[in-house]
Amino acid sequence: MKKLFFTFIALLIVFFSAWGIKLRMPINRPNNVQGEQQVAWYETRYTAPTAEEEWTLDPEIPVNYLPVAGEDEVYMVLDDSGNIVGYRHRTQQEDGSWLWTDIEDPNAEHYEKVDGLDHIYKVTDKDGTSSYQQYVRNEDGSYAYVPVNENGVPLDDGADATTIDTTHYVHKSGNVYGLYNDNGVLTGYRERVKDGENYVWKVTDPPQSSTSDLQEWSEAKKDNANQGDLSADSGDGTQNSGNNGVIVGGSGAESSQIDNGDGTYTKTETNVSTKTEDGYCITYKTTVTSVYDTNGTLISTQKDGPYEVSREKLNVSEDPSAASAADTIDAEVARVSGKVSYDTTKAAELLAKLNADRASAGLGQLQMNTNSLTYKLAVLKAADMAIYDYSSDDSPLYGTLSELAQKYGGNGDDVSENIWKVSVKSADEIDAKFQSNEGSRGLRMSTGYTQVGIAIVEKNNQDYIAEVYLE
Repeated sequence: MKKLFFTFIALLIVFFSAWGIKLRMPINRPNNVQGEQQVAWYETRYTAPTAEEEWTLDPEIPVNYLPVAGEDEVYMVLDDSGNIVGYRHRTQQEDGSWLWTDIEDPNAEHYEKVDGLDHIYKVTDKDGTSSYQQYVRNEDGSYAYVPVNENGVPLDDGADATTIDTTHYVHKSGNVYGLYNDNGVLTGYRERVKDGENYVWKVTDPPQSSTSDLQEWSEAKKDNANQGDLSADSGDGTQNSGNNGVIVGGSGAESSQIDNGDGTYTKTETNVSTKTEDGYCITYKTTVTSVYDTNGTLISTQKDGPYEVSREKLNVSEDPSAASAADTIDAEVARVSGKVSYDTTKAAELLAKLNADRASAGLGQLQMNTNSLTYKLAVLKAADMAIYDYSSDDSPLYGTLSELAQKYGGNGDDVSENIWKVSVKSADEIDAKFQSNEGSRGLRMSTGYTQVGIAIVEKNNQDYIAEVYLE
């Protein structure tokens, strides 16, 4: 009898336990379960953090003005060699403009440029403690001071990379990742390399086919040496992106200068940019007005924008979420070629200019075979830039050039590019621009290539130019 009693109790426990579990199962509470929202793949492949507002500079702040840490609206002014030559403070006026004035050393941390190293400073605290930092200012205006050693090498070089912290490391191309700090600012690039049985992070350059976010204000100063303070943009709307062989163009930037007749002059820079969002192509305009004295010293600045000037619904064929790349490269070339027109005459002229430049340097001639993978990649890149109106290494449809090459049977590690989106230019102007950029010129003058692909698409009074090199 006692045995039956304990058996009955055990069955009751099992019965109520089973019902308890069942009641907690999601199938019994469907209203509380939210399905995962589906997001287009091209919007999530390389999701980078957004820099916090306090670590983002206004576009009217000259590129050679460095924020003083811990001070409100106080900036160090650099000369052409990167040395600190003064301090300035800006105060916002009632009309929204900013008035700039010279000030004494704010007695904050003392910064001293390290000879022979770009953007590297020895920082001495008030208590005499010294450290080294690299100043980084990105194209989106975000900035950071990165801890480095006395040789300018970031302190995290060689850090363990067995597991990837996706909060700070964002994949760019191959084994290369962008490194973002806790404030969402891109501070550099790291390559994940094998070290014995483990992986470590090593400091590296931006991917060769990647548009660097790190600005080279030393490049900008060459284009603006006669304009007093430095500007991130050159007069023709392009931005020099360091030594990675890519020139990024704005969508019709304009610059003008007038004499005010009172010993000052005003420089106005207007930039028009576009982006694709929610099935629309949205155009924005930003205008920065700067007033200088006769010595080229900045007096005041005022920004207007960015504000939306147009919004156009994309056709299905222009929406990357609705597009699909063909399985073969020939089929894909045929697909995109029906949407754009190529300027083959200008491309041939640019090839002739390129080979003339190489001949002057004692280098061999590059061949362009329209049946080659190199040429077809250039055709796809130029067309894709025109269809989606962008100038970047990362296509909303294909991803990076490296990934595009791999998709169609090429070696993604051996492909490089020079790209430019700009108002219509001649072959002479395009050649001169590529040759004036250190990274682009280095790629064009390389001895590692015998083939090149050049494609130019003209659309809406813009040239979309792609030079592709594949070993």
